[in-house]
Amino acid sequence: MSTPHSKTVIQIVVLALALRLLLLGTKSFWLDEATSELVASLGQDRLWAGRSELYHPPLFYLILAQWQRFGTTDFHLRLIAALPGTLSIPLIYQLGSRWLDRAAGITAAALAAVSPLLIWYSQEMRSYMLVTLLGLQIMLCATNLFENRSPIRNTCCLAVGMSAMLYLHYFGAFFIPLTLLLLAILAALGRASWRSLSLWLLAIVAAIISYIPWLQTPSAAYFARLAAGSNYLTRLANLNISLNPSVLSLFLLVATIVAVIVTYFAAKWFAQRNVLEHIRQNYHIQLLIALGICLSLVIFVIPRGYSLKRQIVAFWPYALIFVASLWPWQVRSKRFLTIILLLSLAASLVNIVFVPKAEWRDAQALIAENWQTNDIVVLAPFNMTTPFDHYDRNTHRQQGINVNGQPDQLAELQAQNSRIWYVTQSASFDPERRNERLLGQNGEKVAEYRFFRVRVQLFISHSFQK
Repeated sequence: MSTPHSKTVIQIVVLALALRLLLLGTKSFWLDEATSELVASLGQDRLWAGRSELYHPPLFYLILAQWQRFGTTDFHLRLIAALPGTLSIPLIYQLGSRWLDRAAGITAAALAAVSPLLIWYSQEMRSYMLVTLLGLQIMLCATNLFENRSPIRNTCCLAVGMSAMLYLHYFGAFFIPLTLLLLAILAALGRASWRSLSLWLLAIVAAIISYIPWLQTPSAAYFARLAAGSNYLTRLANLNISLNPSVLSLFLLVATIVAVIVTYFAAKWFAQRNVLEHIRQNYHIQLLIALGICLSLVIFVIPRGYSLKRQIVAFWPYALIFVASLWPWQVRSKRFLTIILLLSLAASLVNIVFVPKAEWRDAQALIAENWQTNDIVVLAPFNMTTPFDHYDRNTHRQQGINVNGQPDQLAELQAQNSRIWYVTQSASFDPERRNERLLGQNGEKVAEYRFFRVRVQLFISHSFQK
């Protein structure tokens, strides 16, 4: 990097770090974060055996277990996402510079630094920013490999990175076809040779071989059944279909091959006709893309769609690099970029300052303040004991219940205890209003003075009623 660009990138990274550390420990842990902490504490043997958690590979929890040895505050634990989120910024600059030019790299890094989506997940103790960081490193190694820069070293780098990615998150497998699409684009532009495909294949095979032990675990087998049975991927799209695993694998293979071929010829066509420059000079197309950017900022601030947002966060930097290709950091586009960056910064500050998470800390504090002897905390459904106990640490008697269980279970608990603190999660975890049905079945008991309900709502401060 030249000195002016180096200073600019450093300033962008400092801004990114400041935004990711801003109010980092003030928001309460919610269910997924508390569950991650619990899983990480179950021990390496159970994690490697695939008997601790059914939805993710073990690497993130193994890293988190080591991170917990240095501190357990919310701020410290969330650094495991904030630091990778910050470190991703210089990698985005490098990819933007390598694929396009340094001006585009600056734009991409600046957009990523103030992106509300990337900042939100940089303030959440989950694996998504580690996946993002590792994905960027994989794409950089693949670029070096395809452009014949230190091929042996970058083949090893790609193999290790892809193996780590597979052990980090199941969605990391999507970076295998992504690197192939990258090869197709670079080959179409005359910057890569298809002969590097053999080294790429060697790296991928090595990564898959290293992954075979995990595929034998109960966790991997469960997730495979879940995905094949449409209870995961198709559920995201609200589809109700069942896919045979062999049919799904064949479909994905054929789709990847077709995508690579189409990408190669499309990139060649774009380059020959200089389509990118035409887009840069077309006011209407630029206006349409600008409106799309503004719409994305609104969507990323609205506290909904978590299941979808977390699936796209690792791929969002590449969308920002595409935007940077249209508006590189040059005199003619600085005014427009300044407006976009300020809007993005404003959206991020709204997320950081005004959009809360499930306020389990406040719920526990409320109960602790009003606690009396022989009270009990009842959490429904049962897994709500995890975020509550993150703050309570078994200080107060508690019990999780199955909201689909026997209707008289609340009556039994009231007969054994002086008062019940009934704590529930928001409707997003209770689509069938099972809690309300259970409370209705125990209407007479609920109406008595000994029953208190604390409703902890996702993204909204908790409410309390007697």
